[in-house]
Amino acid sequence: MKLKTCEYCGTEYNSELPTCPLCGKTGAGARAEAPQEQRKKRGGARVAPKKSAGKRQAKPADPDKIPRWMWALICVILGLAVIIGAVYFVYIMGFFGKSTTTQQQTQQTQQTQQTDDTQQQDAQKDEQEEEQTSTSGVPCTALTLSQTDATLDEQGGHIFLTAVARPADCTDEITFQSSDESVVTINENGMITAVGPGEAEIIVTCGSITERCAIHCDFEVAEPDEPDTPDETQEPDTPDETQEPDTPDVSSQDGSDASLSSTDFTLFTPGEQTTLTVRNAPAGATITYVSSNAAVVTVTNTGLVTAVGSGTATITVTVNSTKLTCIARCNLGDSAETGDTGSGSTSTSANYTISHTDVTLFRLGESFQITLSDASGSAPSSVTWSTSNSGVASVDSGGTVTATGSGTATITATVGGKSYSCIVRCGF
Repeated sequence: MKLKTCEYCGTEYNSELPTCPLCGKTGAGARAEAPQEQRKKRGGARVAPKKSAGKRQAKPADPDKIPRWMWALICVILGLAVIIGAVYFVYIMGFFGKSTTTQQQTQQTQQTQQTDDTQQQDAQKDEQEEEQTSTSGVPCTALTLSQTDATLDEQGGHIFLTAVARPADCTDEITFQSSDESVVTINENGMITAVGPGEAEIIVTCGSITERCAIHCDFEVAEPDEPDTPDETQEPDTPDETQEPDTPDVSSQDGSDASLSSTDFTLFTPGEQTTLTVRNAPAGATITYVSSNAAVVTVTNTGLVTAVGSGTATITVTVNSTKLTCIARCNLGDSAETGDTGSGSTSTSANYTISHTDVTLFRLGESFQITLSDASGSAPSSVTWSTSNSGVASVDSGGTVTATGSGTATITATVGGKSYSCIVRCGF
């Protein structure tokens, strides 16, 4: 096989190939010396060809030899693979992510602490607001009395004084006090009782608001008669054998002369109480109290009546064999707050509320005042008042209602085309 040398890269390759297998170029190059055939010397003996002393014979090229550029490429690829593998190993082991993870954990811990602190601050703020609300409450802005002047004409007589505070959700407590308890007394339910002749004031307080009601006790207290002293010289009376013994008064013993302190009254708040007493009861009489509807009012054996629910009930009082009745009305709804028009429906567009919707008067000439007010407690500038029966109750231009006779009447206040009604019952 003849060899030739590439004139570009110096690679020896088969001369039969048209191009250099390494660089791909063509060139004649130096011709490779053909192997010298052994020549026969004279005499018939073969001798080896002489080698040139000045030139070194080139090695024959290995056709399976890998080129240098390919070795370089392989080395580069292997180096990159080693570098990538090392980086990946270090990353998996976490040498570079430790500080970042610690920092993230620290930030998460700080955020959790901030969230907890914020929640604690909000809870403390809510508790403080609740404490302030429970401590301050809703103050009273207006106080209206059912009457501002009344007269009692007998000792032991009583009337009821009703006070309405505004706004409806007022948390201030309403208290009653008599300026002179030797004239009149008043309990926590507003029942005024005459004690002695004279004049006194009932002072009603709700928060910082104070109203007064003048009470006149126009009667005389009979002085007790001095007991007769026996005359020592007077001979004792001898019983007359012919004198018939005194017979007891049957009419008084059966309780027919007894009467109730009230025959019709109205309670306005749940739990409100009043006492129903029996007058002129015979000594040692058996007295029982029974309510026809315990869901409306209850009554004890001493006559203490307590409001339970809205409605009407009859309290029956039995004195020995005599039965007496009293109507108890419980108006515990919110009609006084929303403005009851008296027709059984509530006006949704009403701007004012009426202070009373159902009142019972017990004496001729007894009076009380009805007022209208808006949400801020202000009264309307112009109100038209009217009564359905002036023979039972009359009303003046200022809303003062006066009992004129027994029966039932409706007092109507008209403002801007809207009507507000109050039922007045006169039981005497």
